[in-house]
Amino acid sequence: MKKLILSAVVLFAAVEALFLLSACNPSQGNGLIVQSSRNKIEDISSKIHELPTGEMIMSGSSRMGSAGDHVFIVDYKSLDNAMHIFDASSLQYRKSVLPVGPGPEEITSIGEVCYDEGGSRFLVPDHGKEKLFVFDEGQLLQSDEFSPQNEFSLLHEGFPSQFVALNDDEVLGIMVMPTSESTFNQCMARYNLTSGKYQDYAIHPELEKQRLHVAVSKENNLCVLSYRNRDLLVLTDLDGEVISEVQGPDWGDDFEKRRTFGNSVITGDYIIASYSGKSSGADDNPTRLLVFDTKGNYLKTLETGQPILNICYNAKSKRLFMCLNSEPQFVYLDLKDLGL
Repeated sequence: MKKLILSAVVLFAAVEALFLLSACNPSQGNGLIVQSSRNKIEDISSKIHELPTGEMIMSGSSRMGSAGDHVFIVDYKSLDNAMHIFDASSLQYRKSVLPVGPGPEEITSIGEVCYDEGGSRFLVPDHGKEKLFVFDEGQLLQSDEFSPQNEFSLLHEGFPSQFVALNDDEVLGIMVMPTSESTFNQCMARYNLTSGKYQDYAIHPELEKQRLHVAVSKENNLCVLSYRNRDLLVLTDLDGEVISEVQGPDWGDDFEKRRTFGNSVITGDYIIASYSGKSSGADDNPTRLLVFDTKGNYLKTLETGQPILNICYNAKSKRLFMCLNSEPQFVYLDLKDLGL
């Protein structure tokens, strides 16, 4: 009898957990998930640790990225070296690279840097020279010469941003297409470095003024497209086939008046996306991290209490690194401490 009662209790708990999950993530068919609330909030402010940068001074325009055993900081307004590299596990400073300037081994106007895990190389856009330079990781770390091993021309009509290398010649990310000196359009696309041609994945082309972030996992065959100005996530495979769409509680609000997602990362079993939900303005940076499974189902909200500029995930150290619009400027979370 006791075994029967225990089995019934376990079964009831499992059914209740499944009901709660489905209540937060009701499916509307055709891969659409409508989330009317995201109220499982956990305060993680005490679990944030500072990345020690010593006496280095970096501008508020800096952003972080992950590169194998390392994390790096790109300072877009640096007058010295544009990129600073740290060991992701020991947190020790390794080296500052990519001197800023007009010379042949200098970067004039650095763009968003991509690290290619498979090729152990950095892909570095220089918008001043309209080139994308390819640097060997070992050379950057071990040599004082910064000669690229390859370079590609960037076209006037558009260039890739927030991208991941698919192979030696192709990247997948956000295409930025200038429409005037101060305006531009964006789309998710596959871009050929050699030809300069790109394949627009045409995800919701009807939506106006799309401002996009994308996270790409080749291991999971997964892309997560998040919208800065709409409460919308679109999950696709690497070929752009839509897996699911996630509409949150702020979906339908005036897209010019509300800030929603910052960038997101894929950590294996989870999607972690920075989120604001505030009215658009000077103080609209995300402070929350929304956690989803890789189907787009909402799991919980991590409240940092800090204004987040960008996040990156380092698989070797199992850490989530964050660049903040506050002091300390560069911090990290040990995901194992968060049960992730």
